[in-house]
Amino acid sequence: MILPDSVYAKRMPIGKKANIDRANPDQLRRFYLREYQAQRMTVMVVGDVEPQQVEQLIQDYFSSVSKGDKPREQTITVSSKPLREYVNRDMSIAQSTLRWSWRVGQIDQNNADSLVKDYQDEVLINLLRQRLNAKSRTVGSVLQAVSADQETGFNWPTRDIEILFQVEVKDNQLKDGLRELYREFVRAERFGFSDGEIAMAIDSNNKGRSKVLSNRQWIGRMLAHVRHGYYLNTPQESMSRRAIYSKSINSSVLQKRMGELLNAPDQVVYVLQPYNLYSLTPYTLSSLSSMIEEIKAEPLTPTVINQTTSLVMAKLDRQPIAKQQKDLATGGIIYTLSNGLQILVVPPQSASEKIALIASSPLGMINLSDKRYLPAARILPGYAVRAGMGDSNGSEVNQYLENHPATFYQIIGIDNTLLIGKANRDELDTVLQLLYLTLIAPRDQASEVKISSDKAYQQELASINTLYLGLNSLRYGEEWPMPTYWQRSDFDATLADIIEVRKQLLSNPADFKYVLTGVEPTQALPVIEQYLGNLQWPSKAKPLTAKKLSNIVPSQQMQRVKSDVAWRILQANMPIAASVESNQIGDALAELIHARLNQELREVSGEIYNIAYSSTVSPSQGLLLNFEFKHNDDKCKEIASAVERTLSSLYLKPPTEAQAAAANENTAKKWHDEKQQPLEYAFELARAWQWADKLPAQLEPQSYSADTLFYYLNNWLGPSRWTSGAFNCTNDINFDKLKPKSDVKQ
Repeated sequence: MILPDSVYAKRMPIGKKANIDRANPDQLRRFYLREYQAQRMTVMVVGDVEPQQVEQLIQDYFSSVSKGDKPREQTITVSSKPLREYVNRDMSIAQSTLRWSWRVGQIDQNNADSLVKDYQDEVLINLLRQRLNAKSRTVGSVLQAVSADQETGFNWPTRDIEILFQVEVKDNQLKDGLRELYREFVRAERFGFSDGEIAMAIDSNNKGRSKVLSNRQWIGRMLAHVRHGYYLNTPQESMSRRAIYSKSINSSVLQKRMGELLNAPDQVVYVLQPYNLYSLTPYTLSSLSSMIEEIKAEPLTPTVINQTTSLVMAKLDRQPIAKQQKDLATGGIIYTLSNGLQILVVPPQSASEKIALIASSPLGMINLSDKRYLPAARILPGYAVRAGMGDSNGSEVNQYLENHPATFYQIIGIDNTLLIGKANRDELDTVLQLLYLTLIAPRDQASEVKISSDKAYQQELASINTLYLGLNSLRYGEEWPMPTYWQRSDFDATLADIIEVRKQLLSNPADFKYVLTGVEPTQALPVIEQYLGNLQWPSKAKPLTAKKLSNIVPSQQMQRVKSDVAWRILQANMPIAASVESNQIGDALAELIHARLNQELREVSGEIYNIAYSSTVSPSQGLLLNFEFKHNDDKCKEIASAVERTLSSLYLKPPTEAQAAAANENTAKKWHDEKQQPLEYAFELARAWQWADKLPAQLEPQSYSADTLFYYLNNWLGPSRWTSGAFNCTNDINFDKLKPKSDVKQ
């Protein structure tokens, strides 16, 4: 549709299987020599290095590489139709989704007008996103989950920039959703924006930008420069340019630009529907064109967005801390507040400006007093976002966060509840406000219950976790709080149910361990004293009671899905106490098993796709290792045999020292990477604190010898600990073939 004269219009980019099977080494070699030429190559290096030394190394290693013949230019013919529409199903989405897109050409970095226009588009996008978000919260609106972007390469494999707006719609009301979306475009072109809206959009754009870039962010900027011609500058240079460009922004300029977009020659409308809907909503280009003309003729009225200046309306006095102590493992400070709460504040571990807050409670779904509350627990996180908090409804909270970029959400797990906040460092106050209001002043709105229920159900239907659910249902029986297959009734809850779940899981701030990462403790102390210091709870709160699930040897499970590949999940479970040590041993075992599986499966089948793997430890389940991969569905028996051989070989003799060293190295690298990411680091610290009710003195991963890993393989992961699930394969993995040794010593 978009590129009618290219192979993209005829097949998926990866190619047809028959053509790939016919490929030979000579063809691949010719393709490589033709396309992978030095004159097309860019070497990018970011890090704590001397540029002159790196430049010399690049010359030493790459100067002898032949430039190559003139590269073949790829001619891309874009459709000449001014308006195109695309209707299809998408397995990855939970709700019907609309996307309106414009192709607006390339940036000319040597042309000031082109750069200013690009910035004006950025502000316009932000303004429209704010309006669409506000619209989605009004009574009668069918819009949900508004997003917008300005990027290259999303739908066109060129340097052309694309402006796109995407919304989810309630109850499959696609036509109403399209009308609402386009109506806001026309309203913006007709009436423009207030000075307050424009100032808020510019301010929020600036606040959301990093002042210091990590190595990963620099690589991203360099790639954008090389691939798409974006200007390569420092954050400070970028802010200076944006300050100059912002002086060109006013309502008339934005109205004119909106008019240009509405009449632009390259517009594409996507109508995507999830597979779980029974019928595909028909939508034709003529009906779309008629809708556009009807809305242009409507007598619209201007939109006014009221600005929310603060979420916590009442002034909170700071409550001085009662005690502070240094935490040697992290270099942070543990503050004990006058109300008894404790929070660990850890200074930045990298150049990132990001902060993260985790509040972790050991109470989850299995701790609810009655199973009838499980549906409410599933929809409460989404409902909390929509209902709002304190004196602000969901729309007002969302509008506040548009100008104070921060993310805050809840997760209610099997055996824990998490409150998670992340933002740039200058929005620390916003994150603490959101935490305070979540625990002290949640807001209820009955009209949001049904919407939240529908959305939670649709999201689960679109996911692929039914194998995990089924295996755990078999493993734990009636104690497992999730069904094997989702039904609509699994999300039916009343407002009274939601309030009861909140009372049982979120009413006592003392149930939580609080960890704040990415900020100096002294900088965080004033807002900690203001918000955490004012948290209160019933004096007769019930003491926490940990709950463990009873382990049953599970059966294997097989399911059919709409796919031409098979998926497998291998699980190993050991009901041990949750601790930092058991978590580290699990990580090392997962690395070792993954390496062996990866090697064997590729050698046997040649068709294996990437093996995703993880090791998790929780108080209710103990250690759980997961290995997930895809393969062609005509290789089911070969893959099953390869899995049996690989796992059996693990018990025959210890791994080599080189294999053990590789597992240790990967585990250490994973920990190092997590420390650089404030959110991941906060999560690891919070759960370690929760497990032992005190922070451990040692957090760095230990190195395990080959003999030690062999001991844990044999003593923890016997045949009864393994099970598997499969999409599109009969499950014939015989775990009884695993023969662990009983005499292995640690």
